[in-house]
Amino acid sequence: MGAQDLDRIRALFEGWSRGDWSGGTELFADNVVVTTFDADGDEIALDGLAALQAWHRSFLQQWHDLRQDCDELLDLGDRILSIGRQTATGRASGVSVEIRIYNVFVFDDGRVVEFHVTRHEDVARRRAGLNAR
Repeated sequence: MGAQDLDRIRALFEGWSRGDWSGGTELFADNVVVTTFDADGDEIALDGLAALQAWHRSFLQQWHDLRQDCDELLDLGDRILSIGRQTATGRASGVSVEIRIYNVFVFDDGRVVEFHVTRHEDVARRRAGLNAR
């Protein structure tokens, strides 16, 4: 992976850290494979960019001031592992939350073909091709 891919992910997080979730679509392949989690913490799988966008719109509607800060980016060849924090306030509950969050971006020919989001370091390390701790 080139420095350009790492720079593009850094730019994505610059927006996310300000609560701007509008950018980055061009990074993802149309057939991107996604794993993320629902409000109960259960893993869900999404197939394709359109499914990711629909899920994300629904997710954003549940939160006020959703932000994701990146504390560390690890360049792992065709993968980037981000380690950070996600904060938000529930629209219905008014409860503020902060969680540790891990993202794994898998690149092929300059596009993200796999995108994995988890709250669990061991899961993220496995998805990134690293040994779980």
